[in-house]
Amino acid sequence: MSARPRLLPGFADAVVLTKREVFDALEACADAERVLLRCGRPVPAAGMAALFELLEDRVVLDPPGRAGYEEAGSNSREREFTQ
Repeated sequence: MSARPRLLPGFADAVVLTKREVFDALEACADAERVLLRCGRPVPAAGMAALFELLEDRVVLDPPGRAGYEEAGSNSREREFTQ
């Protein structure tokens, strides 16, 4: 059993975002990746793509206690995301 990493003082265990905030963050990551690629910056663009994937994979579609709920971090591409 691995030890849970220590959080920095003053940081919460989780961040709660609205659906709109998540969509805005994903859109900003995708836009930044495209701009960086057009500017010939593939390494920072790959970092933005990785951040996009992290956010997308962490989106929880169903609240705890409802049928079909899966833990955060599961593959979101296997489920349909409706707005």
